[in-house]
Amino acid sequence: MFPPKKEKNNFCLSRAEDDQVWRDVIRTPNHILQCAEMIQSNDGILEENVGTILNHKRNRLKEFICRILKKSKGKFHYYQGFNDVASIFLNVLQENDDDTMDLAVNVLFHICNSHLHDSMKADFISLRNAMKLTIYPLIQVFDSTIHTKILKCSVDEPFFALSWIITWFAHDLKDTCVVKQIYDAILASHPLFVIYLSVAMVLHPQNRRILLSYSIKSEKDENFANMYNLLSSLPSCKRAISIPVQDLINSAIMYM
Repeated sequence: MFPPKKEKNNFCLSRAEDDQVWRDVIRTPNHILQCAEMIQSNDGILEENVGTILNHKRNRLKEFICRILKKSKGKFHYYQGFNDVASIFLNVLQENDDDTMDLAVNVLFHICNSHLHDSMKADFISLRNAMKLTIYPLIQVFDSTIHTKILKCSVDEPFFALSWIITWFAHDLKDTCVVKQIYDAILASHPLFVIYLSVAMVLHPQNRRILLSYSIKSEKDENFANMYNLLSSLPSCKRAISIPVQDLINSAIMYM
């Protein structure tokens, strides 16, 4: 018997979507390179070769993203930040450029249907509603003081955590090894685990001190801007970088 013929997929991305993917891929240097290549890049060794490798891997990342979008036949919609997610999966599941992308494509396609389901929709309405229904109520239960402080600064909705949730912290954290550890925890848990991880990020004692140290001003808009910036930058601030990621994961598990 002959093997079944593979169904041809003639779905094409729009020109605007294809261009957006490439623009975002260009801005994704942190997680594309493997560890050895990053060491070379940081040390200035073989700088020209690393640049060539980076450009090649950017092209591979764009191809990877486009294959997933085409495979969905219009079901998945690209969003800014998906490039960060895709770079981690490609980094882990394709050890060298001679390997086929099929495994990585199939794995991330499955994740898009489960953990990233709301993110891959045409808009973030469902995701934003889920965030509003979960993040602040959880913060209020576990730390009413922080909850009150945030609301006093007029940050009425938790959208400071949007990039954390849609990229699983890959956009905000530059250490690829730390991000991989977070991805392992999320994939081994419930699809909503990233919500609890976001709450753990806000309520970690080091970050808690940062938020409580903010002096509320008389101007409402100024309070909103300052507190929003404090919250959104928590993963990348110097104090947070020193937080062991396992502490955050353990707290998130406890909150569940």
